[in-house]
Amino acid sequence: MAIDWKDLTTFEISNTDMPAPWIPVLDTFEGKTHLQITAEGSWTVMGGSLAECGPDGLAGLPLISERLIVADCPVGALIGKIGGSSAAITATPAVPANSLPISDGKAFAIGSHCVTSVPEKSIGPLFIGFNCLVRPVKLMRLKIVIKGAIVPP
Repeated sequence: MAIDWKDLTTFEISNTDMPAPWIPVLDTFEGKTHLQITAEGSWTVMGGSLAECGPDGLAGLPLISERLIVADCPVGALIGKIGGSSAAITATPAVPANSLPISDGKAFAIGSHCVTSVPEKSIGPLFIGFNCLVRPVKLMRLKIVIKGAIVPP
């Protein structure tokens, strides 16, 4: 089955400190059932105390899960959530692939490429963030392309 991905938005930001836990990047999903998210860029996390990383984070760097938003995702990785609040930073367990759809406001890994289902009856928004609790994130550049599709059950 071929999936007909349609562009929903491109989000770009650069040269800034990100003190907020979540950034809204897409208000609504226009009836799409699935999202395809690709990302590129670079930033430093944990107040700049760790090496620069990109969307896939610093894989292999051990960090206690209490300092991460998504426990089984590398520190610094690009993460997202659908619905909920831009201020909620409660660390939640990672979302196993077989547990989709994502419940409202539960954080999930995005990395450099992600395909995820939109929770039934969700209107949005899609937030992005970085997998660490310490702020600010020193953002050099970030470009996210979001596409959507209606995939029949």
